[in-house]
Amino acid sequence: MERGTALLTTAFAALLLSSCDPGEKLDPRVEKLGRATGPAAQAPREEPRKLHEGVVEERIHVPNYTYLHLGLADGREEWAAVPKTEIEVGARARVVESLVMREFVSPTLGRTFDSIVFGVLEGGAAAARDAGSDDEPPLPPGHPPI
Repeated sequence: MERGTALLTTAFAALLLSSCDPGEKLDPRVEKLGRATGPAAQAPREEPRKLHEGVVEERIHVPNYTYLHLGLADGREEWAAVPKTEIEVGARARVVESLVMREFVSPTLGRTFDSIVFGVLEGGAAAARDAGSDDEPPLPPGHPPI
C-alpha cells in the first residue's frame, strides 16, 4: 500500500511539472510578490552620521537627557538632546546625530522646539565623564567598560 501511495504521488508531481510552461510569464502583480522592492530590499549600508559642533550656550537637565543649546561656527543656533551629561556652558560639544525632529514637543519642559537633534556626544559615555559628569551610576560587576 505504501509503495502504491509513493508511486501515485510521484506520478502526480510529474504531471504537474510537465504541465508547466517554462516560458510562461507570470502576472506582474504576482511577480512583484516574489521579490523584495524598495528601501528594505537594498543591502544595508552604514552611512556616516552628521556631526553637530558648537559651543554650549545653555544646558537644561531632564531626568534622562540633557538639552544643549549650541552656538554654531556659522552663527546659527540649534538644540540637541543627548543622554544626561554635565558638560559645562561655554564648552565645545560635538553631537553625533541620530535623528532630527521638527516641531518636537517636550512635555517635561512644556515647550516646542522648531528643530532638535537627538544624538550622543562624540565619544559616548567617555565624553560625558570627561565633560565633568561624576554622578553616573556604577556599572554592574563583570560589565565590560564603556
